[in-house]
Amino acid sequence: MMRKMRLGLGVSLLLAMFTATTTLANVSLPSVFGHHMVLQQNKPIKIWGKAQPRENITVVFAGKGGKTEADINGNWSVTLPALKANATGRTMTITANNTIVLHDILVGEVWVCSGQSNMEWPLANANNKDAEIAAADFPNIRLFKVAKNTSPEPLDDCNASWKVCTPENTRGFSAVGYFFGRNLHKHLNVPVGLIGTYWGGTVAETWTSQQALLEKMDDFDDTIAKMQEINKDHDGKMAKYRKEQAEYALSKEKVFKLEDDDKTALQWADPSLDTSDWKPMQCPTLWENAGYPKMDGILWYRKTIDIPEDWAGKKLLLLPGPIDEVDQTFFNGTYVDGKGDSGKNQVEYWNIARKYIVPGHLVKAGKNTIAIRVFDLAGGGGLNGQQASQMVATLANGTTDQVISLAGEWLTKAEFTVIDKPHNPFSPNRPGILFNTMLNPVIGYGIKGAIWYQGESNASRAAQYRTLLPTMIGDWRDRWDNGPFPFLIVSLANYRLQKPNPDKSSWAELREAQLMTAQNDPQTGLAMAIDIGEARDIHPRNKQDVGYRLFLQAREIAYGEKLVAQGPLFKSVKFSGKQATLTFDNVGSGLTVKGDTLKGFEVQGADGKTVWADAVIKGKTIVVSAEGVSDIKAVRYGWADNPDVNLYNKEGLPAVPFRTDVP
Repeated sequence: MMRKMRLGLGVSLLLAMFTATTTLANVSLPSVFGHHMVLQQNKPIKIWGKAQPRENITVVFAGKGGKTEADINGNWSVTLPALKANATGRTMTITANNTIVLHDILVGEVWVCSGQSNMEWPLANANNKDAEIAAADFPNIRLFKVAKNTSPEPLDDCNASWKVCTPENTRGFSAVGYFFGRNLHKHLNVPVGLIGTYWGGTVAETWTSQQALLEKMDDFDDTIAKMQEINKDHDGKMAKYRKEQAEYALSKEKVFKLEDDDKTALQWADPSLDTSDWKPMQCPTLWENAGYPKMDGILWYRKTIDIPEDWAGKKLLLLPGPIDEVDQTFFNGTYVDGKGDSGKNQVEYWNIARKYIVPGHLVKAGKNTIAIRVFDLAGGGGLNGQQASQMVATLANGTTDQVISLAGEWLTKAEFTVIDKPHNPFSPNRPGILFNTMLNPVIGYGIKGAIWYQGESNASRAAQYRTLLPTMIGDWRDRWDNGPFPFLIVSLANYRLQKPNPDKSSWAELREAQLMTAQNDPQTGLAMAIDIGEARDIHPRNKQDVGYRLFLQAREIAYGEKLVAQGPLFKSVKFSGKQATLTFDNVGSGLTVKGDTLKGFEVQGADGKTVWADAVIKGKTIVVSAEGVSDIKAVRYGWADNPDVNLYNKEGLPAVPFRTDVP
């Protein structure tokens, strides 16, 4: 019996050893190498992966081959000769004890697309989305979208695969990246590969290696030191977080189900419903500011209005203002209209003023009840019109100037509250985290350059960004070992409500830090978005112009073309008492104004006060003055979160905001 057991154990050990050896022998590649990829033209092509220690590996592509031996840890790399652009799909083979065959590989231009939410913003949410998606059929554009992930240590691989640019594959890809790549593809007539690695709401330091932050800056030393303690029991903490995430997802799912529950909605909208336990709220406002802090879910609003006798039986126009995010609106217990669908993530109406028609048969003289069911699953929620005067009801036929105010007191009650969103113990906004997971796995892959749309999350630390952004760019270039590759930045778009008087602006300072970075590095460009933003939405839908302006920067910086790639850029100032004369680079065919008079200029006098200024174009210069200021000491242009600006060159590119008194 003992002998049989030993024999069986020996066979098992042999089988286990054979299986392990077979597994180790399998040569493998990181996901950035795959079917449909685009390889960078005119540069040596580096391919790398894993294999059994000391295993021989051969890589063959386009008639070129290379051989190597894996090191003692199983790591290997092969560098093939540079190739010219080629739009014919070809095959690559990687041979060891096993063989990997990759199909449909093109050679052309490869760009990294990175940043936070405005880079992440998908084509499906851009201007003219339906037409743009339908037209996104470019077989020689390829997309590689890195999945979101966090890790305290650098990873060798990521969850992603190369996709051919089709309407379906492109709808969820970066709109800015796609429009940039499309322009590039049409202009150069070569294949284009786009590596999308982005995460909304993230800061620049998370995209920078901890090593670079420690070597180049002192700002993050304490944070990185504390992370070592937090990283203990990483797997256990992440398991708990994923469990909480699943519970949170179920809670949100409840909202989606209730949204489709018409029976429940009609019960809540019934004018005879007892509202004695409902809370009053003064509208317009966000519900987070009026008794429902940090709430996501469903909140009901009710208001009773008095309808005049001569309005009875006539159609009404309800103007409750913008509603954040999704609504279902009822009049005297009957559904009349609504915008959005939480379950389908159709929440783009959050800042759109509602205009609803109430059928005449629902309108009676005297007391009438309006009930609005509001769904909000992110950020602020509720009846959030900018001005109370916007919230009215009137006759739909336009035969009267009389209106009934819908502003003021509403009664409110929560139908359902989503459980608190779990906090990721390993936040993506810690130094180096997304470098580890979403950048390191693709570093070394041949690229032409990178485009970068980020800064909103660093605006409160704009002075630090002057050092942080160049540190990050230098870190990428050092690790890619690809030389000082072109790095193209999007200057922050205009955002937030405009202010009546000149004031401080963290966003203007952040734009200045971006400008400084570009001016100090000939291989770094700056594309302006100062004229395409939206006051109430941090995510402007016009990504077409952003992609186009990045493309102009690429033509000049990456491809050496002679063209006007940017708007007027402040060059010098001459002060002469009550006047200041400004000169500019990038004047192109000449300076011009969109509108009658120049806007956005301000001056500071000897007393230190800043006031709006008059500005006039005189040839290639601009002369600035202001009533009551006899000794101008400084000039600023576009110096606000959301400046009212209209200076362009005749090529149609907006001037770069600036101040002459840079500290």
